Amino acid sequence: MGTASRKRWGIWIGVILLALLWPIPAEGKAGVPRPEDRPGFSQTRTPTSSLRMARRLLLLVNQARWERGIPPLKANPLLSRAARAHSLSMAQEDYFGHRGSDGSTPWERIEASGYQTWLVLAENIAAGYATPEEVLAAWLESPLHRSNLLNPELSEAGVGYAFQPGDTYPGGNWGYEHYWTMELGNRWDAYPLVIALEAYSTTTRQVSLYLYGQGWAQEMRLSNDRENWGDWQPYRSTLTWELSPGDGPKFVYAELRNAQGEVMRSEDDILLQERPGTLQVHPEQAFFVLEQGQSAGQPRRYTLQVDRSGGPASWQAAVDREWLTLDVFSGTTPGRPNLTLARPASLLPPGLYTATLTVRDDRTQAKVSVRLLVLPRVYAFYLPLLPHHTRP
Repeated sequence: MGTASRKRWGIWIGVILLALLWPIPAEGKAGVPRPEDRPGFSQTRTPTSSLRMARRLLLLVNQARWERGIPPLKANPLLSRAARAHSLSMAQEDYFGHRGSDGSTPWERIEASGYQTWLVLAENIAAGYATPEEVLAAWLESPLHRSNLLNPELSEAGVGYAFQPGDTYPGGNWGYEHYWTMELGNRWDAYPLVIALEAYSTTTRQVSLYLYGQGWAQEMRLSNDRENWGDWQPYRSTLTWELSPGDGPKFVYAELRNAQGEVMRSEDDILLQERPGTLQVHPEQAFFVLEQGQSAGQPRRYTLQVDRSGGPASWQAAVDREWLTLDVFSGTTPGRPNLTLARPASLLPPGLYTATLTVRDDRTQAKVSVRLLVLPRVYAFYLPLLPHHTRP
């Protein structure tokens, strides 16, 4: 690290610590409760889905940085550990703030996670936002949060997301439910390598790389296995690289060398899935029974599971009958939209009606077959309904 960089150390630490301790401005929407928008999910998300939400947010942040000419952030497991712990603490102990329930500051928690040789630290938090897209939009609208996200001095990050359904604060009847923490840092002894803006997966072997090291590195070389290295070549921060063949986790290793012959090493990984993933919606069929003139059928709703093999993806849904609706028509996998009957269903005469719900992502689609039985009067029936087939 150059002398000028070391001189900036104390300046940046003072600026960032001030930002960390500064109260969240009222106009900044990160953390402002939104009772009218809370989705009120009834099931706790799994650790896997929470990690996907965290990865999605980091990818969105990197896309926002890249669009503005700012290098992407590298996911750091130590920062991720600190971020997850703080989000869980806020959710379980009913508070929202940069200072932990034990009085800890962000930099104390980050150092405790093992992230030691840092030059610059920052922390963003948010609560009440159900999707990574909403969190990013709120942070970009808040000057302090935005300055952290778009700070070119920061090179690594970790995101933690916690979801507590039915969350209520003591003495109240509402809670944030969704808690987000993003820890950002920069170390003097690390020059990260970032594959495809830190996307979780790719469907092509050709990927973009970003290599930190400007002002220090003179040469670089790359490898897919740490055994077979390419030739040393002049350093450049961006390049296209070809992953090794075959679906599965893929690693890229880099070595940087400065004018004095000192070498710094870095690596990153990504999941290669050249065969496109499959969009999945469960259940694949839905059956409603409705008494003519009534507005609610049985069952009252179907909670669908929208997922995709091969990693997360954005999806959109559409129905082809006005008597059928979803509470959410778009989102990212995994998703849990509710399928219900709309008001026009009560106007239908007795009979059996069919509809189709179509869910699409960028490459594939899945369909749910829906049937509606309208009866003059419903006395009693039992679910699930099992059709009886007579042997020939």
